[in-house]
Amino acid sequence: MKKYKIIIDFLKVIGATREAKRYLKLFQKGDPTRFAIIRIGGGVIQESKDLIAVDLAYLSSINLYPIVIHGGGPQIDNALKESGIRFKKIDGLRITTRKQLPIIKRALDRINAELVSEIQKFGGFAIGLTEDIFIAEKHPDERLGYAGTVKKVMLAPIIRAIKAKKIPVVSCLGFDEEGRIYNINADTAARAVVRAVKPKKYILITEEGGVRDDNWETISHINLAEELEPMIKRGVLKDGMLHKVREVDNLLNELKYNLVVQIAPAGRLLKELFTDKGSGTFIKRGADIQEYYSYGGIDKDKLRKLLEKSFGRELKSGYFEKPISFILLDNAYRGTAIVQPFNSGFYLDKFCVKDEAQGEGIASDIWNLLIKKCNKLFWRSKPSNPINSWYFENASGCIKFPKWYFFWINLTDDEIKPATDYAINLEESLVLQKLDQPALQA
Repeated sequence: MKKYKIIIDFLKVIGATREAKRYLKLFQKGDPTRFAIIRIGGGVIQESKDLIAVDLAYLSSINLYPIVIHGGGPQIDNALKESGIRFKKIDGLRITTRKQLPIIKRALDRINAELVSEIQKFGGFAIGLTEDIFIAEKHPDERLGYAGTVKKVMLAPIIRAIKAKKIPVVSCLGFDEEGRIYNINADTAARAVVRAVKPKKYILITEEGGVRDDNWETISHINLAEELEPMIKRGVLKDGMLHKVREVDNLLNELKYNLVVQIAPAGRLLKELFTDKGSGTFIKRGADIQEYYSYGGIDKDKLRKLLEKSFGRELKSGYFEKPISFILLDNAYRGTAIVQPFNSGFYLDKFCVKDEAQGEGIASDIWNLLIKKCNKLFWRSKPSNPINSWYFENASGCIKFPKWYFFWINLTDDEIKPATDYAINLEESLVLQKLDQPALQA
């Protein structure tokens, strides 16, 4: 009963939304090691340690144990200054000398112990892992001195911590086979752990709380394939943030699955983990959306499974024999938009994304391409459809009928009536018997 009450309270804190419940269900099944990796900057720990600890303690109370990897830039800077040691950085990366290493280690050990203590103070369970995680080698850029890169991640201590129901808190020092110590950039270390663990979410908690534009407003989404280089040229990305985003870009290009990456502020960790939008910057590689003008070249069995699982009903026979204008389909069959011809623009007959793929930006990628292709678009939706609020935000208008909501974009007054008659009177293409809980759909 106590655990049930904690989860109910958690949903109230987040706002008991459908997406929060979906993420909670997703995270609590499968390998607990793959829940999430959270990279926390030293400056954030210095300023907002209590906010971070509260959220982490809450996660441990509902049996979720993210892998926490922390940096310590400002604390190391201060420790070096207090020791009278000068230091330099190149493109946000520290030039590390042999003389600095003991001071860097003491600073990181102190940060680690303080963060673990703070989590425990708020009732959470955590353990510090300051050694034996990273097998390191010298950084290829000789100018960086005793900075290192990760040769191998030793996962055993992390797995043991999670099995013991403790949050592993990892600092970023590595040792080579001869026992030499190396200072590893926290983003580089986190990237190595992500490659080894393959988490469901990767969140970077930073002082900025996200990537900022020229007006210092948070950029909510970045499609790396389209926006990375233009943002660098405009100077939006530079120094430490440029390094972070480049690391994310390299990481997403390496991985064989779609990782959710977010840069967020302290105190918003729960929102980042359990909502689609979060409150910081959502970074994605860009979904591979294919365009088709017939069902030729499409695996209709896979498409049928996507549609039926998303809508929770079986397709009626003959659906794939209906004429189409075009289909937008994620290459991995995780989302689609099926568009049919009509005199006044286009009729959106099906729009859906797999439940487990929501939050990856696939829906927005398909939708944005759909809007580019259709200057006039209309569709219908059941009044019970959980994404109707999203449709209201994106449509030009809506007419509510008892059985259907009719939405449109850019239709004239003269075009609305025939389009409405067509959509509302169109025969249903799904049988009435429900299968499962429907996912994102139209």
